Amino acid sequence: MTRIHKGSSPPLRLTALSFARTWPTLDEVSLAYMELEQDSYFSLFSSADITTYIDRSLHYGKQAAQKIALPTSSGLDELLNVVLRSGAAVRFDDGTSSQSHWVRAQYKPKEKQIVIYRSSLEQLRQFFARAHFNVSPDDLIALHLYHEWFHHLEVTRLGRTDRSLPKIIVHKWGPFKQRAYVERTREIAAHAFTQHALGISWYPSLLDHLLHYEEKGWSNGRIREHFQQIRTQIEAHYALIVPKIEEEPS
Repeated sequence: MTRIHKGSSPPLRLTALSFARTWPTLDEVSLAYMELEQDSYFSLFSSADITTYIDRSLHYGKQAAQKIALPTSSGLDELLNVVLRSGAAVRFDDGTSSQSHWVRAQYKPKEKQIVIYRSSLEQLRQFFARAHFNVSPDDLIALHLYHEWFHHLEVTRLGRTDRSLPKIIVHKWGPFKQRAYVERTREIAAHAFTQHALGISWYPSLLDHLLHYEEKGWSNGRIREHFQQIRTQIEAHYALIVPKIEEEPS
């Protein structure tokens, strides 16, 4: 594994990065659950609903990565060309999102435009550099690009993830019921698509959680303990099969 040393060294590809050697890890089901928790209707979900939304959203993203004609090489230029040929524009923004500094990129459906924030690229570069990894800048861009490209494909070719899943009942008036789509399923699927299209071994939202806890001053030991608590909670309360991840020795 390529670490930063004095002198020049080739950038590390994300496909060669083993998170478990350096950071606490969490499986895709648990990370998808944490994503689903952010949905505005989460409190209304039954255990069966949670299982359905997680399993089917993950499958939707993985299946999309198999359906779509992905770049035949790992180069960023080819990926950009494929994205542009699909009808999406790509723009790099020197600012940050007005929504949150945690928004790394976004897809604007009206303009069919993918916006990638350079501040996010720099945040991730610094995160890896603190662990002495010289990660490929092109791979960091691809990590953002694949995620937002999936949202473009959702509205132009694949169909939105949430539209393929059962609606949740949000109100009842006697015999009448109001149902709504579960929009967070789109993010679960986008992460799964990105993971499989990019060929990385870890579910991408892991990065956001590690950065969040690092920003709070948590040690790796505390993060690892917290991740185990999350896994235990899911296993205890929901009918989810959570794969066990073995920590690799340093």
